[in-house]
Amino acid sequence: NESATLTINPFTTTAGVSYQWRLNGAVIRGATNQTYVTNVSGVYDVVASYPTGCTETSRNQITLNVLPPPDVTPTATTVGFCDGSNANIGVPAVVGNSYVWTKDGAPFGCNCASVNVTESGQYQVTVTAANGCKATSVIINVTEWKVVKPNITADGPLAFCDGEDVVLTVANIEAGVTYEWFRGATSVGAGTSYTATVGGSYTVVATDSHGCSSTSDPVNVTVWPLSTGNIGPVGPFTICQNDPGPVLTVTSSQVGDTYQWLLNGTPIPGATGNTYTANKDGDYTVLITSTRGCSNLTANTVHVTVNPLPIPFIVDAGGSILDFCTPGNSVINLTADKVYADVKWYRNNILIASGQDYTIPAG
Repeated sequence: NESATLTINPFTTTAGVSYQWRLNGAVIRGATNQTYVTNVSGVYDVVASYPTGCTETSRNQITLNVLPPPDVTPTATTVGFCDGSNANIGVPAVVGNSYVWTKDGAPFGCNCASVNVTESGQYQVTVTAANGCKATSVIINVTEWKVVKPNITADGPLAFCDGEDVVLTVANIEAGVTYEWFRGATSVGAGTSYTATVGGSYTVVATDSHGCSSTSDPVNVTVWPLSTGNIGPVGPFTICQNDPGPVLTVTSSQVGDTYQWLLNGTPIPGATGNTYTANKDGDYTVLITSTRGCSNLTANTVHVTVNPLPIPFIVDAGGSILDFCTPGNSVINLTADKVYADVKWYRNNILIASGQDYTIPAG
């Protein structure tokens, strides 16, 4: 603020002589010197007092007109915005005023009451009013909030078989920043890492406490499908020991698939074709492997039951008569050792009878 200095002339230091400044006829307390500094509008005069008790008022009065300074109150003294954005700062606009802006002490901007700023710094404006009065604003502190662009790393290959996964992680984690993962435009999770099991383009968005954000470059994940297949005929089958067994065939969904037949979960050596003759007891499945190296078991299991061959014994059925003196009187009754579904009797490999029992006729 500017001020005016008023002076008493002539002025004497004679003992007993004193002076009193007045403003608009009112005594200004403490204003008794030859000079008086003021910035208040009004009519000023001086009253001199002498030892005789007489007083004398100055022959002239000074009218002081203090012009008002321009208003330089900023809209805000602290401003922040996200990287890539901007903010508007300013002081009240008055017609006839001129404006000179500085950024960190260097000239900046336009002859205008407000300016758009895109960088951090300390900004001030000096305003000159039409009456010639000047004023400079306080410092306006501008901060551009920046979030570091996140980088994604993977703990393994980005292409893998269905059922596997890859862990994606933010490599450059910032304190106070949150992270949200996206597959395409769909939000799929939050945190500094994400386990991807589905193919797609993955990004992570870092957001700070001001709501400012930065998006990573995309990472493309490829998931190779598993081949699917079935064994036919579906069974189950029951065969006897040493029978050839059913011929099983596997069909699968992808061209170029290879096969490994399994019996009770164990690979059958050499059984790598699309057909297999199943002549052993157990459960048959096929491990199907695609050209990408992805493996998957057939959807169904075929069970084969192999029954062992019976080993019959011939026993005496009772009531046999052995007459060595007169062989014609002999009768030999035979039977199988237990009940079988079917019994056939042979003599010298020639079929002679059927049934559980057989009697050797006399003679």
